Amino acid sequence: MYLFLEFCIFALPLLALVLVTDYVMNYYATLIDVDKVSRKFKSFPAKVPLSNHKNTLYIVTGGAGFIGSWIIRFLLLRNEKNIICLDTNSTVPADLTKHGVKHFVCDLTDKEELQEIIENELDIKECGSDIVVYHAAAIQRYFLGWFGLHQNVANRNIEMVQSIVDVFTDLSKEIGKPIYIINISDAISKRQPVNWWKFWQYKSWASPKSISNNPRQYISSYAKSKSESEAIILEANDANTLITGSIEPQGIVCGYYGDPLLSPCLYYKGVLSHAGSTPTSFLHVEDVARAALLLESKLRGPTATRESVAGSSFLVSNGQVERLDTVFTQIKTHMELRVIKMNPALVLLVSYVAQLLALVLPGGRNGWRKRDDSLFSGRWWSLTPMRFATLQLAQLPDLARIEETRAKLDFTAAFTLEDTVLSTVNDYVSIDKRMDAAKKAREAREKAAQEEKHKKELKEKYGVEVDSNNNTVKQN
Repeated sequence: MYLFLEFCIFALPLLALVLVTDYVMNYYATLIDVDKVSRKFKSFPAKVPLSNHKNTLYIVTGGAGFIGSWIIRFLLLRNEKNIICLDTNSTVPADLTKHGVKHFVCDLTDKEELQEIIENELDIKECGSDIVVYHAAAIQRYFLGWFGLHQNVANRNIEMVQSIVDVFTDLSKEIGKPIYIINISDAISKRQPVNWWKFWQYKSWASPKSISNNPRQYISSYAKSKSESEAIILEANDANTLITGSIEPQGIVCGYYGDPLLSPCLYYKGVLSHAGSTPTSFLHVEDVARAALLLESKLRGPTATRESVAGSSFLVSNGQVERLDTVFTQIKTHMELRVIKMNPALVLLVSYVAQLLALVLPGGRNGWRKRDDSLFSGRWWSLTPMRFATLQLAQLPDLARIEETRAKLDFTAAFTLEDTVLSTVNDYVSIDKRMDAAKKAREAREKAAQEEKHKKELKEKYGVEVDSNNNTVKQN
């Protein structure tokens, strides 16, 4: 009897906390009118920004990644001939190298290694070109930041930027002309963390005031690293050495299969959902690439235009949000997708337990694929309160900053949220069909080879010949 009472004394408050948390997580988001907060979308032709500058050398860090590779594709569409890809990945998309993109494997956190490639491999000082650097390299891990776990991974984003700024500042002084750097940041870096002591308050999850240009705290170590990286690049802005600017894509960047967030769900044909009613943004990668090229155009424009954007950061968004449940329902009309809905309070509780285990049993995770870190379908060790908050926070559009980007960069998103999601799904379905057809063709070839081998063995051992219908036609 006493044991039962002790259990009740312990369990009832915990049960009450779970029920209250579940109610808050599911109810607050339903109060947001997604149609009201979303920007009214107007169709806009998706044109590649042109350049009036000839003889330019482009260096794209992270060019083997999703956003970096699309920036390179847009440069190729603009008929740029001198493009360098720097990435830790030893392989890049075949269509890039096919069109003349030079690829160098480089650890961007290693200043000496970057310096060696610049001096010995690229011959920049002798080519007389203007130099434009697109910094798209990043370790994108939204779950980082609990009790310092994986802090060294997040710090690599800062180390990369510091190395780039130092090396190209020195190079600028040597060649006697400024170098342009366009940074690709992340709007998550501007989000304030959840006030866990007041988690029941609506404004903790959906207040526009949670967006700040200089937050003292961050939603995760990843967000902190992107904010500090951006600050380093923008503070390095100097008309005589580095002319810098930054863009901040908001939401899940996709549009084609291969992005690190939505594509893993399509690959696994499943998603773990605890934030189905949360308004979320989806942004087309082509819009991100166009915004980056437009920023380059402004940085290289007349003095007045350059000074209006240099050292500044611009939000890239289509201004639209949709509830995740609605997005997953749209996907299910085009392909098989299993949505496993979970209680958000239990997910949060499991996140704390999982991270305690991760501290004790870190395990060997370096060899795992990037899709295993996905927000929607990751491994158990990616379950953290930071991941939970990233998904649970409403991604309300900042219309004032969107208007600033339109006014100063002449940028308007060309793809709606729905177009972006369906484009990703259609691309995956197309790839999946081609891979399935290739698999069947390979299996047919293997089967034919096996049958031919079997016929040959029958003839050699028993003198039996078999026709195409597997009937014996001759026996010695």
